[in-house]
Amino acid sequence: MHRFLHQAIAVAFAAIVFAAPAVADDRSDCGGKDYDKVIAGCSAIIKAGSDSKIILADAHLNRGNVYMAKLDFERALSDYDQAIRLNANSVPAYISRGYSFLRIGERERARADLDQAVRISPKDRDNPTSAVAYFRRTNFFIEVQEFENALADIDRALAVGGGIGLALAYRAATYALMGKLDLALAEADRSTKVQPKMSGPYITRGFVYLEQGQLARAKDELDHALSLDSRNGNTFFHRARVMEAIDDARAAIADYGKALEFQLSLRLGRAEIARGKIAEFERKLRSTAVEDGSQEQSKQVAGLEGKQAIATSGKRLALVIGNGAYKYSDRLPNPRNDGQAMSAALAKMGFEVVDGYDLDKGAMEATIRDFARKAAAADVALFFYAGHGMQVGARNYLIPTDAKLEEATAVDFELVDVDQTIVKYMGGESKVGIVLLDACRNNPLARSFARSFGVTRSGSVGNGLAAMSGEGGLLIAFATAPGDVAADGSGINSPFTAALLKHLPTPGMEIEQILKRVKNEVYQATGRQQQPWHNSALRTDVFLVGDTQQ
Repeated sequence: MHRFLHQAIAVAFAAIVFAAPAVADDRSDCGGKDYDKVIAGCSAIIKAGSDSKIILADAHLNRGNVYMAKLDFERALSDYDQAIRLNANSVPAYISRGYSFLRIGERERARADLDQAVRISPKDRDNPTSAVAYFRRTNFFIEVQEFENALADIDRALAVGGGIGLALAYRAATYALMGKLDLALAEADRSTKVQPKMSGPYITRGFVYLEQGQLARAKDELDHALSLDSRNGNTFFHRARVMEAIDDARAAIADYGKALEFQLSLRLGRAEIARGKIAEFERKLRSTAVEDGSQEQSKQVAGLEGKQAIATSGKRLALVIGNGAYKYSDRLPNPRNDGQAMSAALAKMGFEVVDGYDLDKGAMEATIRDFARKAAAADVALFFYAGHGMQVGARNYLIPTDAKLEEATAVDFELVDVDQTIVKYMGGESKVGIVLLDACRNNPLARSFARSFGVTRSGSVGNGLAAMSGEGGLLIAFATAPGDVAADGSGINSPFTAALLKHLPTPGMEIEQILKRVKNEVYQATGRQQQPWHNSALRTDVFLVGDTQQ
């Protein structure tokens, strides 16, 4: 939520004092702020060599920081490796490498580097850098939602002389994400009194007011945050959410676009959400532009026609798959329960159901093929999946129960591509496609698969699932936000499936309104840790159950 990640890679963090034989211009450029000049200057210093390992280490560090800012993690990691090889006591190098690992999904390697930064950092109240490693690890704990660890590191930072204003800002951000909104506001207020020129507390207050539905106050706080720091992607991201809430699609598109300009400062998963939202709103604006007559009248007509045509007539087909009995990973207890309960619910709503449980690759492909053959004749096609899934190169894959994922070729031979094998057969002209993916569970197979790619390519294996853009009458819903991990749940069903089972049969309610209720229920049931997400390109309102159906 704050600019903490952006601060962690700021070139100024590694203050360099170069000595001969480096050329003066190269020294200046390598320690500057112009990215291209930093790369050129640091590269010249590295090529020229030096008797001082520290000088060379700092040149690699600064160049690596610029590569990370450019999202070139392969080159960044190579430079950080060299910086650490040359100077094993470089706290900034461990911090920066840790953040590169975090951004490519290597959370445990990120944790190890940040732990090492803490171990080797000075513990001297008179040294202004003593608290830096604790604060940077705090941000890591916030990103991975280990909030109690974050609060503990804030206290440790204060114990070694960390700034009270920054500590309060971190604490406010942590409380906000924990759902402790009153505490978050109190700490943010205290922080602004200590450091009124720091943007973080105002971002937190904007986030809290947005969560509370106080949209005008949220926008005021976020506008003020931008007046203090106009390069924080999270501020634009939250203001875009405000614009979305007041139905200002053009302003929302503009702010989501600005958020992507400062992608490295965004919390994990938000870039994917921003791209999905931009695509969604641009489609809606194009649709609005070609509407004939008043917008309100069109909505009313679409709603009435949708309720009659979609709720009461037309062939309905559903594909339901629940995979939990994995052979080479821990079993998931809920997917079979989730799938069977969903199959029964959809059958009551008039769907012909094609279903399968604990399917290996061959069985999954056979079941999907059966669905694909029938989907051509369906007016409404729905796909529900519960089990493990993963994203590779921003594409989403479902994991059959016999997948080993021991080598990179597994993506072609052991996984099921959601787009190419399922979604391509759904939606279309005058048809409706609905995709419900409860497949963002914490996945040890994905982590081992990322390691098989090696450090530099493992970034293509992301957390959770990637954002998908629905097209041509298609709606896609995830159990949680893109890039995040959903809970399997401690009950008989996962939180997402339980909410779907409760709200999908609601008479007379349009599908996107149903998903809003699902989103709120899951958010509250998981202690504000999990927030479902959906993207829609539906051309009309869709009512799965009409007003008179029970």
